[in-house]
Amino acid sequence: MNAADSGFGPAELWFRRCMLLCSVAFGVTGLVFLAVGGVLPGWLDTLGTGRSLMARYPVPPGGEGAFWRVLAVSMMAMLTWSSWILFRDPRGNRSWVHLILLSKFVSSSLYFAFFLKTGQFPHLVGWLTDGFLFAAILGLWIPASPGKEVFTPREKRILRAVGEACVPRGGAFRDGYADHAEACMEQAQRLVSGQSLPTQVASRMLLRVMDFSPVLTGVSLRRLRNLDMERRIRSIERMEGHPLHWLRWPVFSTKLNVLLPFLSLKEVQSEMGFREKRASHD
Repeated sequence: MNAADSGFGPAELWFRRCMLLCSVAFGVTGLVFLAVGGVLPGWLDTLGTGRSLMARYPVPPGGEGAFWRVLAVSMMAMLTWSSWILFRDPRGNRSWVHLILLSKFVSSSLYFAFFLKTGQFPHLVGWLTDGFLFAAILGLWIPASPGKEVFTPREKRILRAVGEACVPRGGAFRDGYADHAEACMEQAQRLVSGQSLPTQVASRMLLRVMDFSPVLTGVSLRRLRNLDMERRIRSIERMEGHPLHWLRWPVFSTKLNVLLPFLSLKEVQSEMGFREKRASHD
């Protein structure tokens, strides 16, 4: 089944394959935890201490017991079902991916913290395993998240918030960005869709950074799209003049996706006199 037949784009198909694999892997892991989870930390400890100088993991004489294994198996059941739901329809069930990413982020972070504190091999295995899963799922989800669009609904709201701040109604132009938001959004998506996939992802991630500009510049703890116009403009101006050049990149990238579509509109070009000049040459 190809992308055209399924209705999913190539990035979504890769993400669906990942979710199918994760669903099987989480389900099998849950059964393993249920069957031999009590002795698994001891096996990992033997493997680690037998070949390295890592600290011993304090395994109880009778194994880990069943109390924590019940919670581990229940978590695997939840992850198995969530992965299956995302495999069925990643576009319609997009919010479920946050559940999987949150689970893997928390587990990998805690495993890493415990490994730094104890130096025990089982924690290292847990960190590497869950850290890899978190990175792989996030890396596949980012290009797949817009579906057939170029921007996600949240990214469109960010782009519109920046557009309204950069081109307000009654400013340099009679109409503002808000008066032509839909047309500008279509133009911006066409502009970005012509880029390579890595460049598209980079443009979208810079747009996400712009949403955090009020926090980065000390203007507010709220995101840019949730601010009033005055603080929104102040945040963008501070980002644009920030001494760290890498914090200026999101502003320039986002402004390109705002101003180029807006200035390409016939109404705006007519107001600037471009169409009249072209007509006179004709």
